[in-house]
Order: sequence, then C-alpha cells, then structure tokens
Amino acid sequence: MPGRQWPVDTIRDVGMTVQAGAYIFEIEDIEETASGTNKFMYKTTLRIAEGPDGIGLPLFENFVIGTDTDQDALDPDTWSRSIAAGRMKQMVTKAGVPASEDLDAVIAATTGQRVGGIVTQEVDDGKNDPKYKGNVRNRISAFFAPGARETGAAPPAKAPAKPAAPAAKAAPATAKPATKPAP
Repeated sequence: MPGRQWPVDTIRDVGMTVQAGAYIFEIEDIEETASGTNKFMYKTTLRIAEGPDGIGLPLFENFVIGTDTDQDALDPDTWSRSIAAGRMKQMVTKAGVPASEDLDAVIAATTGQRVGGIVTQEVDDGKNDPKYKGNVRNRISAFFAPGARETGAAPPAKAPAKPAAPAAKAAPATAKPATKPAP
C-alpha cells in the first residue's frame, strides 16, 4: 500500500516569485510589530485572489513607520513624512475602508477586504544584508481599488533602444576643398 501522496509537480519551490502584473489580494492579516532594526512597523499578509499567477499564495508587505530617531513612531511628524505610512493609507483606502484617526479600528475593518496591487520584481542590492544580494523579490509598487483596472501580467520589458549612430560631421564652411592627388 503506497504512503501519503502529494502533488509534487504543482508545489512551488520556496523563494519563487510570481510574475509582475496587476493582482487582486485579500488582506489576510495586518500585524503591529517591529522591524529587524527595532523600528515600529505593520507586517501585512496579502493572499492572491485574482491575477496572472499564484492564486492562493501569500505576498508580504512590511510598512516600516519608525525611524532611527523615532523608533516607536510616536511623533506625528514621523507618520507624516513616512513613505510607508502613505503606502499603507493607499492600501486601506483602495480597499474601501475610510481612513480615520483610530488606526486599530481601520486595521480591523481592512482585514478581510480586497485590494488591487501592482506587483513588480526587484533584485536585492545586498545593502541591508549582503547574504540576500542578487535575490529577486516581489514588491507591490501601488494599490488600486478592485474593478479599477483589469488583472493580468505586465507587458514584457522592452530592450533598451540602441542609440542612433552619430551623424557624420560636415566639413567646416571655411575648409579648403580637397585636392586631387597628382597623377
């Protein structure tokens, strides 16, 4: 009698990315935590609901709000200057949740909602941790309201155009005409 069976050919390898494109996600979880450098952040789990690849797979988005000078993000100016806070606000509002001062209520209302996202791929430069240099990762570059655009793969990247050959320079107007070689 054979042992437990598993669909080995359909299981993705760990660390694989999904293709770039427009997706619809279910916002599964938003957890208040700290980054590896002890900065206040929200770790968000978004599960792919619609799109060109990876239906059912999670993508993770970390919104690091804290800074070197305000690790706990207690200063309202930290939030106002934070790109991550702006991205988180975009996710929340595009999911159809009204933004309000009560962040705990906003997070509770956002969990379980759907939101669109533009997934890109980036190569880790190793700046934060050299062991990850060269790894390809998915990133959500922007959020959109479901129905605002179609889901699908991003068009293939175009090869950079070759620069046109420089035009031949005309002889200066004061140049003497070329002489014929002697016979």
